[in-house]
Amino acid sequence: MSDPTTPDFRTLLKRSLEKVTELRAALAAREQDVREPLAIVGIGCRFPGGADTPEEFWRVLQGGVDVVRELPDARWPFDPALQAASATRWGGFLDHVDRFDAGFFGISPREAAVLDPQQRLLLEVAWEALEDAGQPQPALSGSRTGVFVGLTTLDYQQRVLGGEPTDLDVYSLTGNSQCFAAGRLSYLLGLQGPCVAVDTACSSSLTAVHLASDSLRDRQCDLAIAGGVNLILSPVATHMLAQAQALSPSGRCRTFDAAADGFVRGEGCGVVVLKRLADARRDGDRIWALVRGSAINQDGRSTGLTAPNVLSQQALLRDALARAGLAPEQVGYIETHGTGTPLGDPIEIEALKAVYGRPRDDGSLCRLGALKTCTGHLEAAAGIAGLIKTVLALQHRQIPGNLNFETLNPRMSLENTPLVVAAGATAWEPGPAPRIAGISAFGFSGSNAHVLIEEFSDESATSDPPPRSSHTDHPHSSAAAARPLATSDSPPSSTALAATSIAPHSSYSDSAHSPSAAARPLATSNSPLSSTAPHSSYSDSAPSPSAAARPLVAHDAALSPGALASPESRHEQPGRPADPPLLLPLSARAPAALRQLAERLRARLDRLTDRPELRDLVHTAARRRTHHSHRLTVAGRDLDDLRDGLDAWLAGRDHRAVADGHLRPGGRPRIAFVFPGMGTRCAGVGRQLLADEPVFARAFADAADAVRRHGDIDVRAALADDDLLTRVDVFQPTLFAFEVALAALWQSWGVRPDAVVGHSLGEIAAAYVAGALRLDDAARIVCARSRLLTDPRARGAMAVVDLAPEHLLPRLGDFAGRLVVAAHNAPAATVVSGPAADLDDLLARLAADGVDARRLKVDIAFHSPHMDPLCAPLAHALRDLEPTRGAVPLYSTVSGCPLDPSRLTAAHWVNNLRAPVRFADAVARLLADGITLFLEIGPRPSLLGFLDLALRAAGPDRLTLASLRSGLDEPTALRAALGALHTRGYPVDWQQHAPAGRFVALPTYPWQRERHWIDYAPRRPAPTPAASSALGEHLDLADPPGGHLWRGTIDPRRTPYLRDHRVHDQPVASGAVLLDLVAAAAAFALDLSPAAAAPLHLSDLRHGAPLVLADDAARALQTTLVPDGDGRWRITLASRPHDSRDPWTRHLSAIIESPTATNHPDSPHHAITSDLAAESPHSANGRSGLPTGQRLESTHPTHEDAPPASAVPDLGGRNESPHLASDRPGLAASHAIVESSHLASDRPGLAPSHATVESSHLAGDRPELAADRAARRSLAHPAESLASPSLAALRERCREPVDLPAFYARLEAGGSSFGPAFRGVDRLWRGDQQLLARILPAPGLPADALTSLHPAVMDACAHVLAAALPGDAPLALVGGGIDRVRLRARPRGTCLWSHIVIRPADPGLVLGDLTLFDDHGQAIAALDGVRLHATIPQATTPDLRRRLLDLPADQRPRLLEQHLVGLLAGVLRIDPERIGVDGEFADLGLDSIMVVELRDALRADLGLQIAAALVWQHPSVRALAACLLARLAAPERTAP
Repeated sequence: MSDPTTPDFRTLLKRSLEKVTELRAALAAREQDVREPLAIVGIGCRFPGGADTPEEFWRVLQGGVDVVRELPDARWPFDPALQAASATRWGGFLDHVDRFDAGFFGISPREAAVLDPQQRLLLEVAWEALEDAGQPQPALSGSRTGVFVGLTTLDYQQRVLGGEPTDLDVYSLTGNSQCFAAGRLSYLLGLQGPCVAVDTACSSSLTAVHLASDSLRDRQCDLAIAGGVNLILSPVATHMLAQAQALSPSGRCRTFDAAADGFVRGEGCGVVVLKRLADARRDGDRIWALVRGSAINQDGRSTGLTAPNVLSQQALLRDALARAGLAPEQVGYIETHGTGTPLGDPIEIEALKAVYGRPRDDGSLCRLGALKTCTGHLEAAAGIAGLIKTVLALQHRQIPGNLNFETLNPRMSLENTPLVVAAGATAWEPGPAPRIAGISAFGFSGSNAHVLIEEFSDESATSDPPPRSSHTDHPHSSAAAARPLATSDSPPSSTALAATSIAPHSSYSDSAHSPSAAARPLATSNSPLSSTAPHSSYSDSAPSPSAAARPLVAHDAALSPGALASPESRHEQPGRPADPPLLLPLSARAPAALRQLAERLRARLDRLTDRPELRDLVHTAARRRTHHSHRLTVAGRDLDDLRDGLDAWLAGRDHRAVADGHLRPGGRPRIAFVFPGMGTRCAGVGRQLLADEPVFARAFADAADAVRRHGDIDVRAALADDDLLTRVDVFQPTLFAFEVALAALWQSWGVRPDAVVGHSLGEIAAAYVAGALRLDDAARIVCARSRLLTDPRARGAMAVVDLAPEHLLPRLGDFAGRLVVAAHNAPAATVVSGPAADLDDLLARLAADGVDARRLKVDIAFHSPHMDPLCAPLAHALRDLEPTRGAVPLYSTVSGCPLDPSRLTAAHWVNNLRAPVRFADAVARLLADGITLFLEIGPRPSLLGFLDLALRAAGPDRLTLASLRSGLDEPTALRAALGALHTRGYPVDWQQHAPAGRFVALPTYPWQRERHWIDYAPRRPAPTPAASSALGEHLDLADPPGGHLWRGTIDPRRTPYLRDHRVHDQPVASGAVLLDLVAAAAAFALDLSPAAAAPLHLSDLRHGAPLVLADDAARALQTTLVPDGDGRWRITLASRPHDSRDPWTRHLSAIIESPTATNHPDSPHHAITSDLAAESPHSANGRSGLPTGQRLESTHPTHEDAPPASAVPDLGGRNESPHLASDRPGLAASHAIVESSHLASDRPGLAPSHATVESSHLAGDRPELAADRAARRSLAHPAESLASPSLAALRERCREPVDLPAFYARLEAGGSSFGPAFRGVDRLWRGDQQLLARILPAPGLPADALTSLHPAVMDACAHVLAAALPGDAPLALVGGGIDRVRLRARPRGTCLWSHIVIRPADPGLVLGDLTLFDDHGQAIAALDGVRLHATIPQATTPDLRRRLLDLPADQRPRLLEQHLVGLLAGVLRIDPERIGVDGEFADLGLDSIMVVELRDALRADLGLQIAAALVWQHPSVRALAACLLARLAAPERTAP
């Protein structure tokens, strides 16, 4: 025996060998991970030359387009100190870098203004790359997706930090720190993988690709977004590079050329989406190319910090090859760093020769490319740009040639090497071995990166996919030559709903018998129905004599589904299965974007050739795109159907297969299934569903079997024999079986009801679907009921009357109970039932009284005493009925409210037959319980008309929908209805409803960009400061150079007339005061004044919150004036309480056009015009007020008797407003000279203007207005001397005097108070669409108030427009804008005459053209398109709580909602008109910081303790207002 203590060496050896094998496998797996190819599955880019997509980028590359150009004038004003060198003039610049679709990303304008445009650009391009990769955002949220972003420059930070310290906030920090470039992308998309911002200078983006690749191989993330961005937003860095002699004086990058003299800076952004190859194959991704390996290193101690190191570059190249498992001779192309510098190029060539320079046995070459010769050096984005270029070269099988190359630099030699400079475009066809390329990027600080990529091929792919669409979806894109291939038909998981939503704007309806039903859309916005639509759909028939006599043949063998469907009805050839209909979804975050996307997709459809391509497109749109809040769906069988649907939608036409809508806040909408009890007998109904929908066929068969057991009726045979459906005992069981089967189909599609309701007979199917009845019991009820209805005693007639029951019942009293109300279907739709003769009598009486009523096509008196003989037999037949516990709430039309399933006994079903149908009550209760979607489960719409009437009374945002409808085959109609549900936010399982197919590229998202910008200005010496005034102390800003800042105060105690302009008893500065400040600032800083013969020209006038003052306190006033490019300047006025650190409130911003930039100073056309709204001091919602706040004064009087120029006080050198008190006594008042740019000047030596200026809105066919037009034309053409209407003629037209005390009392009651200074209206008359007012300067105003057009005088001239509003109800004035302002001369005499021609406008809006005449009848000014809104006043005073509680409860919501809109506008720095009461706060860009500001304001205004979380819990204006009102009313309810 062996010693048990002796080791078993064989066992130990075996275990050791097993362990070695295990370790070797682990090592091999690790090595495999390191070398595992990664798939590039998505690309997004924005490069110079309009290369906004890979297709456009290839167009630039293939065409050899030199996209380097001179610095755009709008980028920043020329600064000789920084731009003296010629090398600073050139670059590869992008267009419109100041514009951004902030709303798409939920970023507020306030935050967007200080957000580095590099971050903005990165967001858009990354989104495009993810779209190109087919990665919908909901599927990414919470995923292990990494973000690796390279960027270096922080030019925009200089602009942001150049402002006032008090203007800096947390958004200035988050918007201009490099870490947030990556972090913001992860935050907005909900990504939870690694997130890294990389700054290795020029190698940043390629280093980001390397880090992303390692993260994927290490399984730290499953998807990676990698890229880089670079923008040039300041001349400073360019100046420093020019000083270092790094830039090319010739303005071109000449890589490897003998004439190379440096590089040219460039801009761009590129992003790629990476996946492990196995994952990309599994998910059916389209693969552009493979990343085989990469490496990074550092130069270390070279000859200088910025000098390259040839040895480090060699080591880098070798390391990358080793990590990729490749040999140098396998690489056929190198995209070099290639800056074109005398030092860098030779070093790079030497490194390449050392690694790639050995001659190859097969004689193959390795070509060297340099993108910088085309675009300039994109710096942080250079590496990713080179990578994308190389991927495109692989795809298109062509190496683009370098530009600017003629002779190899003599300091380099490529002899005896395979290296060749790609001087021209070269074919690069696939060969036996995969094509492989390398990309290099070397950082300014010595950090280097090299990436190796390989072409991708898949043996399973047999053809190229369709060409990818660009922003313009150009049909002739050269990109069609070669495309990446799809690898699988298996797509990734379907997406969830978009996280944010906007309140819907349309509701959908239909009616079975509407005359226009065939042409009606699938869904419309609560559209009014024809008078017959809701009523004629209520129909049923008793057995006709012929039908009753025919035997009902019950076949032993059920008819097969195929026997019931004709080939024509199924769109197929006999014996072949029908292709299911397609449902194409489109979506966007804004209506305009949705339209543009539809246009692009429509163009794509024209280029499709077969159904497989169409399936691929629909597959991608449904399963591989994010579904945004604004949605459109089109259903159809084929390409023509989808084209027709899109064409109709784009043309604004209704189409039954098209639906659009947008999501409401609050999550998934709640839906009710509505089961009709009467229905239209449609030939062939259900046959297509039996043939094409297995779920429907199975459920129908089950119901048919149950019916046959209890009624010996074969409902399947009835579907094949239309005549049988005329028998009530056949039709009703068939309708029941159809509804049960249709509900089962909907539920199999994931559409499950939150409630059910059934009209009369329909309640049986509703109870079964709710789970309250077994199928056998439900069939038993319907068979017993329908069999009893064949009793002759049930015969009678029915009619529908357009009256509510309470108004109809008195008319039935004469019929002694023979006529009764059978159903209340809608607020004014009541059905009467009884004997036919009595009903005819009633209809005659109603007709005589003008009441609409219609006889229904039935000969049974349902729900009337005619049913009494049937009640006992029905109760007996159902005596042992046992309901079950229901799972879905059942709303009974017997009681009009939810019903306990245990009450569904025989007695209930007797009442269901005999009692009136309370359908309207049940629908009202469903609405009250939060149901917003009503889906009719029936063969054709029969209840939609009644539902529409009920929903119209309930307000917007509800949807009524029919499952099936005429004009569409049944499967298509169902998909169209499903699409309509999708447009309202109901979740659709696109895995089930989108066809299988390949992922293909679709048109990219159409961005809706707006300008968000902080302006940069050149440095310039400041004018000598003048005495302090309301503008205050002047500062010359260092950054932006040339900018100006004034700090002053505005104080009603020192300028008393300001107190006379009040809103809700609080002084509010007139808009004219603000424009005076603008004029004073322009005169001081820009020398735009009468003395300089260079008047002001204003545009882009925008208003924020009104300047609310206090009677006994001053406000600090801040005015900034900074260059805006192209000779323009932007001025901004803001204020805050004096001696406080509160945030500044912005009141006005505008663009000042320099006359030298637009018109020569001597041009007869140079002047001022304000084409946008002037601020209204009467605004109650955070907006501006009366559009008359402009001081208008002729720069060069044209009338021979006008005051001479010497009479006009000089503005030059004085930074003060003429109508605000000066801080220093003795200063002369100054005048802002305001003249329309459309007016001519009478200065000596100038030709008269020939510009035609005439209001196109004046009533051209009214002879009495011809003189008005002539007068207005004379303002533009004074040389023509066209006659003005005389004041006498105007007085003759306007003869009805207006009671001025009553007029001002009406305004006062609405909260707009005009004190003595502003009550310059002496007399006021009305005419036919006209007003005429005589204006006198009010006592207390300056002596020149009339001739200088003082703000109070101008306010009086315009606020009389409110007299056009009829009635005497309290009226608050909210300015709506002015189209144009023109002035001819200063007034003469002692008064002004204001003549207004009223133009047609929307309700609540008054629109007029105003002409001012002086006392001599001379037309001196014209204001075209003056708008005033009549609104409920918004409280802006601290007594908001009291004002709310004093109002009736039904008026409180609107007041508080308006107040909230004003607060939000201030917090977000956004136009109040862009804030919808149902829009989600997140869509506006509201974040946690802004929520705190909003909370603090609400606490002060309402006196409530409000938590910030309350805002997020009620994320819309309407929801938050309702919550706050409930809290306000709580003490009121409990008070004794």
